Amino acid sequence: MNPEWFGDSYDIVKRFFCEALRSQGYATYIEPLPTGSWNGTEEQFYRLLGVEHVRCHLPDQRPSALFIDPDIGIAERASKKHTTLSRIVQELLKHQIVWVFDQSFSRSADPHEQMLAKLIQLRSMGGYGCYYDSHAKFLFVGHSQQEVGAVAENFFSYGLPRSRMLFPNGT
Repeated sequence: MNPEWFGDSYDIVKRFFCEALRSQGYATYIEPLPTGSWNGTEEQFYRLLGVEHVRCHLPDQRPSALFIDPDIGIAERASKKHTTLSRIVQELLKHQIVWVFDQSFSRSADPHEQMLAKLIQLRSMGGYGCYYDSHAKFLFVGHSQQEVGAVAENFFSYGLPRSRMLFPNGT
Protein backbone atom coordinates (compact mmCIF):
# COMPACT_ATOMS: atom_id res chain seq x y z
CA MET A 1 0.00 0.00 0.00
CA ASN A 2 1.86 3.01 -1.29
CA PRO A 3 0.35 6.49 -1.78
CA GLU A 4 2.10 6.75 -5.14
CA TRP A 5 -0.46 4.25 -6.50
CA PHE A 6 -3.53 5.54 -4.65
CA GLY A 7 -6.59 5.52 -6.90
CA ASP A 8 -5.11 3.27 -9.60
CA SER A 9 -7.00 0.49 -11.33
CA TYR A 10 -5.88 -2.04 -8.69
CA ASP A 11 -7.74 0.04 -6.10
CA ILE A 12 -10.89 -0.16 -8.21
CA VAL A 13 -10.55 -3.97 -8.27
CA LYS A 14 -10.02 -3.93 -4.49
CA ARG A 15 -13.22 -1.90 -4.10
CA PHE A 16 -15.15 -4.41 -6.22
CA PHE A 17 -14.11 -7.26 -3.94
CA CYS A 18 -14.90 -5.23 -0.80
CA GLU A 19 -18.39 -4.46 -2.12
CA ALA A 20 -19.00 -8.07 -3.16
CA LEU A 21 -17.95 -9.32 0.29
CA ARG A 22 -20.19 -6.73 2.00
CA SER A 23 -23.11 -7.84 -0.18
CA GLN A 24 -22.53 -11.34 1.20
CA GLY A 25 -22.89 -10.07 4.78
CA TYR A 26 -19.25 -9.65 5.75
CA ALA A 27 -18.03 -6.64 7.67
CA THR A 28 -14.94 -5.59 5.70
CA TYR A 29 -11.70 -4.43 7.28
CA ILE A 30 -8.22 -3.58 6.11
CA GLU A 31 -4.82 -4.26 7.63
CA PRO A 32 -2.69 -1.88 5.61
CA LEU A 33 1.02 -2.46 5.24
CA PRO A 34 1.81 1.15 4.34
CA THR A 35 4.99 2.31 2.69
CA GLY A 36 5.79 5.81 1.50
CA SER A 37 4.45 8.97 3.07
CA TRP A 38 0.67 8.94 3.45
CA ASN A 39 0.51 12.16 5.49
CA GLY A 40 -2.94 11.40 6.86
CA THR A 41 -4.58 10.38 3.57
CA GLU A 42 -5.09 6.78 4.72
CA GLU A 43 -8.70 7.52 5.67
CA GLN A 44 -9.39 8.64 2.10
CA PHE A 45 -8.00 5.31 0.87
CA TYR A 46 -10.22 3.39 3.32
CA ARG A 47 -13.22 5.41 2.13
CA LEU A 48 -12.43 4.57 -1.51
CA LEU A 49 -12.44 0.87 -0.65
CA GLY A 50 -15.38 1.14 1.76
CA VAL A 51 -13.49 -0.50 4.62
CA GLU A 52 -12.55 0.27 8.19
CA HIS A 53 -9.13 -0.24 9.73
CA VAL A 54 -8.93 -3.60 11.48
CA ARG A 55 -8.39 -1.82 14.80
CA CYS A 56 -12.17 -1.03 14.60
CA HIS A 57 -13.07 -4.74 14.45
CA LEU A 58 -15.34 -5.92 17.24
CA PRO A 59 -15.05 -9.73 17.35
CA ASP A 60 -18.63 -10.56 18.35
CA GLN A 61 -20.25 -8.75 15.42
CA ARG A 62 -21.26 -10.24 12.06
CA PRO A 63 -18.79 -12.35 10.05
CA SER A 64 -15.77 -10.38 8.91
CA ALA A 65 -13.45 -10.26 5.92
CA LEU A 66 -9.95 -8.85 6.41
CA PHE A 67 -8.02 -7.38 3.50
CA ILE A 68 -4.24 -7.38 4.00
CA ASP A 69 -2.75 -4.91 1.53
CA PRO A 70 1.02 -5.17 1.09
CA ASP A 71 2.87 -3.32 -1.67
CA ILE A 72 4.07 -6.52 -3.30
CA GLY A 73 2.38 -9.58 -1.83
CA ILE A 74 3.09 -12.85 -0.08
CA ALA A 75 6.61 -14.09 0.62
CA GLU A 76 8.28 -16.60 2.92
CA ARG A 77 9.40 -13.79 5.24
CA ALA A 78 7.41 -10.75 6.28
CA SER A 79 8.78 -7.34 5.34
CA LYS A 80 7.51 -3.80 4.81
CA LYS A 81 6.24 -4.92 1.40
CA HIS A 82 5.26 -8.56 2.08
CA THR A 83 3.06 -10.62 4.34
CA THR A 84 3.26 -14.38 4.87
CA LEU A 85 0.97 -17.38 4.61
CA SER A 86 1.48 -17.93 8.35
CA ARG A 87 0.14 -14.45 9.06
CA ILE A 88 -2.89 -15.09 6.84
CA VAL A 89 -3.70 -18.33 8.67
CA GLN A 90 -3.22 -16.57 12.01
CA GLU A 91 -5.77 -13.91 10.99
CA LEU A 92 -8.32 -16.67 10.30
CA LEU A 93 -8.59 -17.01 14.07
CA LYS A 94 -10.38 -13.62 14.07
CA HIS A 95 -11.97 -13.40 10.61
CA GLN A 96 -13.97 -15.74 8.38
CA ILE A 97 -12.26 -14.57 5.19
CA VAL A 98 -8.77 -13.13 4.75
CA TRP A 99 -7.71 -11.84 1.36
CA VAL A 100 -4.44 -10.43 0.16
CA PHE A 101 -3.10 -8.47 -2.81
CA ASP A 102 -0.32 -10.64 -4.23
CA GLN A 103 2.08 -9.66 -6.99
CA SER A 104 4.97 -11.61 -5.47
CA PHE A 105 5.82 -14.03 -8.26
CA SER A 106 9.12 -14.91 -9.88
CA ARG A 107 9.22 -13.97 -13.55
CA SER A 108 11.35 -17.04 -14.27
CA ALA A 109 8.57 -19.47 -13.29
CA ASP A 110 4.98 -20.08 -14.37
CA PRO A 111 2.64 -17.87 -12.28
CA HIS A 112 -0.06 -20.59 -12.16
CA GLU A 113 2.45 -23.06 -10.73
CA GLN A 114 3.48 -20.50 -8.11
CA MET A 115 -0.13 -19.75 -7.17
CA LEU A 116 -0.90 -23.48 -6.89
CA ALA A 117 2.17 -23.97 -4.70
CA LYS A 118 0.97 -21.22 -2.35
CA LEU A 119 -2.52 -22.74 -2.25
CA ILE A 120 -1.12 -26.19 -1.44
CA GLN A 121 1.14 -24.77 1.27
CA LEU A 122 -1.78 -22.81 2.68
CA ARG A 123 -3.88 -25.98 2.84
CA SER A 124 -1.11 -27.77 4.77
CA MET A 125 -1.33 -24.93 7.31
CA GLY A 126 -5.09 -25.28 7.80
CA GLY A 127 -6.47 -22.70 5.36
CA TYR A 128 -8.50 -23.10 2.20
CA GLY A 129 -7.96 -20.68 -0.65
CA CYS A 130 -8.39 -19.60 -4.22
CA TYR A 131 -6.76 -16.94 -6.38
CA TYR A 132 -8.30 -14.24 -8.50
CA ASP A 133 -5.93 -14.41 -11.46
CA SER A 134 -5.61 -11.27 -13.56
CA HIS A 135 -3.11 -8.42 -13.90
CA ALA A 136 -3.88 -7.87 -10.20
CA LYS A 137 -3.79 -11.14 -8.30
CA PHE A 138 -5.61 -11.68 -5.00
CA LEU A 139 -5.57 -14.67 -2.67
CA PHE A 140 -8.84 -15.41 -0.80
CA VAL A 141 -8.63 -17.68 2.25
CA GLY A 142 -11.26 -19.15 4.54
CA HIS A 143 -11.86 -21.87 7.10
CA SER A 144 -13.33 -24.34 4.63
CA GLN A 145 -13.49 -25.11 0.96
CA GLN A 146 -17.24 -24.45 1.08
CA GLU A 147 -16.75 -20.99 2.59
CA VAL A 148 -14.20 -19.98 -0.06
CA GLY A 149 -16.38 -21.53 -2.75
CA ALA A 150 -19.36 -19.44 -1.59
CA VAL A 151 -17.26 -16.28 -1.80
CA ALA A 152 -16.19 -17.21 -5.34
CA GLU A 153 -19.79 -18.00 -6.32
CA ASN A 154 -20.78 -14.53 -5.13
CA PHE A 155 -18.10 -13.01 -7.40
CA PHE A 156 -19.44 -15.09 -10.30
CA SER A 157 -22.95 -13.75 -9.62
CA TYR A 158 -21.60 -10.30 -10.54
CA GLY A 159 -20.46 -11.70 -13.88
CA LEU A 160 -16.82 -12.38 -13.02
CA PRO A 161 -15.72 -15.21 -15.33
CA ARG A 162 -15.06 -18.52 -13.61
CA SER A 163 -11.84 -18.75 -15.61
CA ARG A 164 -10.40 -15.92 -13.45
CA MET A 165 -10.52 -17.99 -10.27
CA LEU A 166 -7.85 -20.60 -9.58
CA PHE A 167 -8.49 -23.31 -6.99
CA PRO A 168 -5.92 -25.80 -5.63
CA ASN A 169 -7.34 -28.60 -7.76
CA GLY A 170 -6.50 -26.48 -10.82
CA THR A 171 -10.04 -25.36 -11.71
